[in-house]
Amino acid sequence: MLSVQILWTYPFQLPPVAQAFFTQDVDLEGFYSSLAWYDLLCRAAQPDTATPGFIVVHEQAKLVAVLPIWRLGDGSMQSLTSPYTCLHSPIFDVDLD
Repeated sequence: MLSVQILWTYPFQLPPVAQAFFTQDVDLEGFYSSLAWYDLLCRAAQPDTATPGFIVVHEQAKLVAVLPIWRLGDGSMQSLTSPYTCLHSPIFDVDLD
């Protein structure tokens, strides 16, 4: 059974297990999928009315995916990206079948 939770926080304030997802396979997309990149976006490219968030998906008690997002002032959500983002994708557990 999947459970989904949204954590409205900055990247380095995520729980350690979620932070580890960003370093599990550094060759996945390189810098653009790193915790440092998302932290940089949150600190330097955050839209005026946006709040950073991370959708975390668990299967049973195991974390299987992290999706970085912005919550905009009107309540809508979009991917946590900027015009400088070259690659973007959800971050999945490398052992996920």
